[in-house]
Amino acid sequence: MDMIILPDKNALSVCGAAQKRFRETALIVMELRLITDLQLLISQVQIFKARRKFMIKKMSAVFLSAVMLLCGLCFPAAAEQEIVINGNELESFKGRTKEQITSLWQTAEIADYESIFEEGKQSSYVAPYSGGTVRQDVLDNVRRNLNYYRYLIGSPQITERFVNQPDMQNASVLQAINLRDRENGVGLTHSLWEYKKPDDMDQGFYDSAVYANHNIISSYTYQSAIRGFFGESHFTYTAGHRTSLLSPYIGSVQMGLGGATYGLTRETTEAREAFNERFAAYPSPGYFPKQDMASQSDWDIYLNEKFFKSADEQRVFAKITDLETGESFDYSKQQGNLSAGRIIFLKAPRKDEGYLYSHSYKVEVSGLRDTDDREVKIEYTVNFFDKFEGVSSTVKNVGFADTNKSTVFTDAASFDEAVKKVSPFLPKAVEVSLESGSRFVLDITGWTFENTGYSYFPGTSDEIVCTPAFNSGDIPKNVEDPESIHCNFSIYIFEKGKSEFSGNTEGRELSSGQTAELDLSVDYSGVKYTWYKLNSDNSVSRVSENERITVNGSKLTVSSLEAGDSGRYFVVADADNFMNFFYISGLITLNVDQSFYTCGDVNDDGRVSSVDALLTLNAAVGKIQLSQKQKNAADVDFDNDTTVADALKILCFAVKKIEKLR
Repeated sequence: MDMIILPDKNALSVCGAAQKRFRETALIVMELRLITDLQLLISQVQIFKARRKFMIKKMSAVFLSAVMLLCGLCFPAAAEQEIVINGNELESFKGRTKEQITSLWQTAEIADYESIFEEGKQSSYVAPYSGGTVRQDVLDNVRRNLNYYRYLIGSPQITERFVNQPDMQNASVLQAINLRDRENGVGLTHSLWEYKKPDDMDQGFYDSAVYANHNIISSYTYQSAIRGFFGESHFTYTAGHRTSLLSPYIGSVQMGLGGATYGLTRETTEAREAFNERFAAYPSPGYFPKQDMASQSDWDIYLNEKFFKSADEQRVFAKITDLETGESFDYSKQQGNLSAGRIIFLKAPRKDEGYLYSHSYKVEVSGLRDTDDREVKIEYTVNFFDKFEGVSSTVKNVGFADTNKSTVFTDAASFDEAVKKVSPFLPKAVEVSLESGSRFVLDITGWTFENTGYSYFPGTSDEIVCTPAFNSGDIPKNVEDPESIHCNFSIYIFEKGKSEFSGNTEGRELSSGQTAELDLSVDYSGVKYTWYKLNSDNSVSRVSENERITVNGSKLTVSSLEAGDSGRYFVVADADNFMNFFYISGLITLNVDQSFYTCGDVNDDGRVSSVDALLTLNAAVGKIQLSQKQKNAADVDFDNDTTVADALKILCFAVKKIEKLR
């Protein structure tokens, strides 16, 4: 930097304009030099700092890398990032369609065989005993069926052909005999030697049966057994049959078929090598047939040991969320609804459609570790669907979905009274089964009632046939014969004096503050009684208990009576132990302070008829005298008098010339 020599101040003090201008010019030059030199200094300092910073960063990076290579991490690491595996993107499940699944199921469904045995080689359950020889096409069908389920969950296919297994065939026969022997049988057992050899059975046959190598059994034929095998829970008894058949590591399966079902499954190296997916799951990511999710089954996740460590069930947590309702279910070892290891078992969440699922569910499982000891979370969505929806079929069976009752017996003075009392208890929906195996629930939109005018049932006078109606748009398109969807409900009216009820149905005339006791019962055990009130608008309401009203079995007690307690009461007796019937009593009229009457029902028999019109006419012309309650009922034009006009109006209503009296 150049040195700046400042002029002597005294030397510049010479008077005159020239000296003054010189001084001013020198100062300006000096200031400019100072500014320039200062800028240069700042720039050099900045360059130096930048270079130093760069060198420090570079040296730090080199040093840190060297330390990490030599010694591992020497500084606190950032929080571990969780790896998320989306099961819907795995190769086994990605892009699956409902049509693909349905098509495969149709080729794998167990056929309805007249006989599963080769001609002349049937099984025999009497001497000479024989396990029989199963047809090869049947065995091939069974393997296809099992492979269908393994395909669904992402397990490798069983390539080993099923062949006839003489020992397990013999065991199937002996097991069936054991199960049918009520006196000496030991029940379904893996230890058949506990069952004594029949006297006429060859020892060789017996030994072959009791020592047949196997690990799964069922008391049913294969068609039924497969549902039983899958419909198990790890949280109640065992899920061993399901996991033995569906495990990705199972590569060898052989079956014995007949009166009972036997199976032998083995893990193989080939299956382990073939299983390359991150996990298998029952039910699986993506589309899953709701009919193939067995009732009572857990939700299983099979972890691939190539990618996962065995799960620590103390650290694993899961959640299943119903994506339609938003309802979620949490899982943990502590809650008792999760078990984890190589297989994660989740106790089945509540079903959205009775015994089936039909919604979409999101599954989330956290707290897993992969083979590199990294934190892993599994998540996927299961979309349940009806695999029969694209398969046309005819109606096999129709039944009421919300009740096992199809018949009611009632005391009633008329067709209208019977219908009014029974209508609230009629079923709300039917369940339809198709020949294909499909089931669906159909809402009932209305009823038609037909009085046959007679009844074949002893002690009854009339049968009213109740026929449900449906919205045709609600019937699935795969139903080939929708007109066959019908399921009638029957109302039987007791003949007078032949009711199933014991007790007094005569009216009660009481005053405010008194206590009314109504008691009607049927002579059956295990009966549930419920009391109802038939309101003036013909609606039915259940009698609710409170501080004044109590129900004890068949007895209804109303204390501290009020005018509002007036009305017509009846009781429903549900006798579950007696066929599929229930019973509805006759009406008991409770009249508090003469405040209750039915407009037009002059004789108080629960209906308005020509008899009431005649009584009104006779009273109008002075031939008879009516009680105050009867006068109130007869005065249908509300002019506070009983006249011929009242009688005429009642008659017109009785013969349905007019629809209303008031």
